[in-house]
Amino acid sequence: MVAQLGLAQRVEQRIQRARAAQLDEQLGGLAPPRRRPTSFAQPAPALVACLGRFMSYAAAEALTVQGNEAFVREDFASAAVCFERACTVYPQHPVAWKGLGHALLSQGRSNEAARAFDRAIGLRPTSATALWGGAIAHADLGHALVAKNYLGRALALQPSWRELAFGVPQLAPLMQLSAHAGDLLRRALGAFSTRSFKHAMD
Repeated sequence: MVAQLGLAQRVEQRIQRARAAQLDEQLGGLAPPRRRPTSFAQPAPALVACLGRFMSYAAAEALTVQGNEAFVREDFASAAVCFERACTVYPQHPVAWKGLGHALLSQGRSNEAARAFDRAIGLRPTSATALWGGAIAHADLGHALVAKNYLGRALALQPSWRELAFGVPQLAPLMQLSAHAGDLLRRALGAFSTRSFKHAMD
């Protein structure tokens, strides 16, 4: 807040100096001499850009809070609108993308939800809830490899969700396939070897 006030004061000083320079030109140099302007640590464009990014992030945060409130009320259409606006204002906001994915998935819009979750995961790869939602959205679309990848990563982050996954219709087949594949591999290869590998091709 102090930095914003300082910025506003410096901008106001620049405006006053510009007006004084205009007045000097109009009076033909008859105005009394003024002190030379002091230099700033940063040029004005950099300050303005920094302030713009801060304001965009703050606006995206506010929209994300509104989206979460609408989602809790199960007003998924309004939630999606809020999250989408947040993503537009500040595209690097992973929570807004994740919220958008959940809101779209709750409306049965799996294709759009999958894209939103992909973006959220790209921005924050360790978000277990984004990975979980992405797994469901991609499973809905028949993208089994992507869904399985996301589900595996989500369960690695949150192992306690394994039982939940069996209860989700889209994820249960992936869990059963994973368990079946593990059984087949154990039968084919036997118990895991404890010997140390001596060569790269062992």
